[in-house]
Amino acid sequence: WLIGGESGVGKSRVLDELRALALVEGAVTLRGQSVSGGGLPYRLWRESMRVLTLLTELTDVEAGILKEIVPDISELLNRPIPDVPALDGKASQQRLVLTITEVFRRQKQPVVVLLEDLQWSVESLEPLRQIMQFIRDLPLLIVATFRDDERQDLPEMLPEMRWIKLNRLNKSAIAQLSESMLGAIG
Repeated sequence: WLIGGESGVGKSRVLDELRALALVEGAVTLRGQSVSGGGLPYRLWRESMRVLTLLTELTDVEAGILKEIVPDISELLNRPIPDVPALDGKASQQRLVLTITEVFRRQKQPVVVLLEDLQWSVESLEPLRQIMQFIRDLPLLIVATFRDDERQDLPEMLPEMRWIKLNRLNKSAIAQLSESMLGAIG
């Protein structure tokens, strides 16, 4: 699912509620967030891959590839992880994306991935596109948010994802929400 809306409309709150529900139901719950200005390459996937590294049997080659985005992988796995041969730009990126995808494909337990602020993602969209090719065969739910006023083309770039537009609440809905939270005084 892809949730679009303006800043402050409640997209993060939706993810917080989904996270709580997923944890109560026993799903592995992962979260990633892009930042303005890009940040580290594949920032959106770094924390998720740290967790999945602990839950997945990885070969030394796979762990070596993931070392690019999980630099402390040797400590996490409690074993030395050899460096993998360096590849040039596009080939290195493709190898990393395929490894991320393969780790997700091996998951047997339910996994919920919550991704925020995709409007600032560039290279991090490629693993998402690849994972979406196999998602119907996996116990996996991905919910991502983006500011649709900053990146209107994102639903077209991720056509496999179902898109929801989250709008502001009207006065009646705000009153109803306030009352449900605070009682009649709300």
